[in-house]
Amino acid sequence: QCHILTTPTKDYFDVLKDGYVFRIRIYYPSLLSLMKKEADGGNVSMATKFTNLEHMMVTRPLITSFLSGLQSQYRSFGPGTRLCKRWVSAHLLTNHITDEI
Repeated sequence: QCHILTTPTKDYFDVLKDGYVFRIRIYYPSLLSLMKKEADGGNVSMATKFTNLEHMMVTRPLITSFLSGLQSQYRSFGPGTRLCKRWVSAHLLTNHITDEI
Protein backbone atom coordinates (compact mmCIF):
# COMPACT_ATOMS: atom_id res chain seq x y z
CA GLN A 1 0.00 0.00 0.00
CA CYS A 2 2.78 2.49 0.90
CA HIS A 3 5.36 1.03 -1.52
CA ILE A 4 8.23 1.21 0.98
CA LEU A 5 11.08 -1.20 0.32
CA THR A 6 12.38 -2.98 3.43
CA THR A 7 15.19 -5.48 3.96
CA PRO A 8 14.96 -7.42 7.24
CA THR A 9 17.94 -9.20 8.80
CA LYS A 10 18.50 -10.92 12.14
CA ASP A 11 19.84 -7.82 13.92
CA TYR A 12 18.10 -4.92 12.14
CA PHE A 13 16.06 -3.95 9.12
CA ASP A 14 16.68 -1.32 6.47
CA VAL A 15 13.91 0.90 5.14
CA LEU A 16 14.31 2.65 1.77
CA LYS A 17 12.17 5.77 1.48
CA ASP A 18 12.57 8.58 -1.08
CA GLY A 19 16.19 7.66 -1.85
CA TYR A 20 17.21 7.48 1.84
CA VAL A 21 18.00 4.31 3.76
CA PHE A 22 17.13 4.10 7.43
CA ARG A 23 18.56 1.28 9.56
CA ILE A 24 16.26 0.36 12.40
CA ARG A 25 17.39 -1.71 15.38
CA ILE A 26 15.01 -2.93 18.03
CA TYR A 27 16.29 -2.46 21.57
CA TYR A 28 14.93 -4.59 24.42
CA PRO A 29 16.41 -3.59 27.78
CA SER A 30 15.55 -7.03 29.18
CA LEU A 31 17.65 -8.64 26.43
CA LEU A 32 20.65 -6.66 27.64
CA SER A 33 20.19 -7.91 31.22
CA LEU A 34 19.82 -11.52 30.02
CA MET A 35 22.97 -11.20 27.95
CA LYS A 36 24.82 -9.81 30.96
CA LYS A 37 23.80 -12.79 33.10
CA GLU A 38 24.98 -15.13 30.35
CA ALA A 39 28.27 -13.22 30.00
CA ASP A 40 28.85 -13.28 33.77
CA GLY A 41 28.45 -17.04 33.63
CA GLY A 42 31.69 -17.32 31.65
CA ASN A 43 30.41 -17.31 28.07
CA VAL A 44 33.15 -15.36 26.24
CA SER A 45 31.30 -14.89 22.94
CA MET A 46 28.24 -13.64 24.79
CA ALA A 47 30.43 -11.20 26.75
CA THR A 48 31.70 -9.74 23.49
CA LYS A 49 28.18 -9.46 22.08
CA PHE A 50 26.98 -7.89 25.33
CA THR A 51 29.77 -5.29 25.28
CA ASN A 52 29.07 -4.38 21.65
CA LEU A 53 25.31 -4.15 22.18
CA GLU A 54 25.68 -2.11 25.37
CA HIS A 55 28.02 0.29 23.59
CA MET A 56 25.66 0.67 20.64
CA MET A 57 22.37 0.92 22.54
CA VAL A 58 23.35 2.62 25.81
CA THR A 59 26.70 4.40 25.60
CA ARG A 60 26.39 5.97 22.14
CA PRO A 61 22.98 7.57 22.80
CA LEU A 62 24.30 9.01 26.08
CA ILE A 63 27.32 10.50 24.32
CA THR A 64 25.10 11.87 21.54
CA SER A 65 22.79 13.47 24.09
CA PHE A 66 25.73 14.98 25.97
CA LEU A 67 27.25 16.40 22.79
CA SER A 68 23.91 17.82 21.70
CA GLY A 69 23.59 19.62 25.03
CA LEU A 70 27.15 20.90 24.70
CA GLN A 71 26.39 22.16 21.18
CA SER A 72 23.31 24.03 22.34
CA GLN A 73 25.16 25.58 25.29
CA TYR A 74 28.34 26.57 23.42
CA ARG A 75 27.71 27.71 19.84
CA SER A 76 31.37 27.38 18.84
CA PHE A 77 31.52 23.68 19.73
CA GLY A 78 30.16 22.46 16.37
CA PRO A 79 32.40 24.56 14.12
CA GLY A 80 35.42 23.81 16.34
CA THR A 81 34.74 20.08 16.13
CA ARG A 82 34.38 20.24 12.35
CA LEU A 83 37.67 22.14 12.13
CA CYS A 84 39.43 19.48 14.22
CA LYS A 85 37.95 16.67 12.10
CA ARG A 86 39.07 18.43 8.94
CA TRP A 87 42.60 18.82 10.34
CA VAL A 88 42.73 15.12 11.22
CA SER A 89 41.55 14.23 7.72
CA ALA A 90 44.04 16.59 6.05
CA HIS A 91 46.90 14.89 7.90
CA LEU A 92 45.64 11.43 6.80
CA LEU A 93 44.94 10.34 10.36
CA THR A 94 41.32 9.24 9.87
CA ASN A 95 42.35 5.57 9.80
CA HIS A 96 43.99 5.93 13.21
CA ILE A 97 41.45 8.12 15.03
CA THR A 98 37.78 7.18 15.17
CA ASP A 99 34.88 9.64 15.31
CA GLU A 100 34.10 8.57 18.88
CA ILE A 101 37.41 9.93 20.18
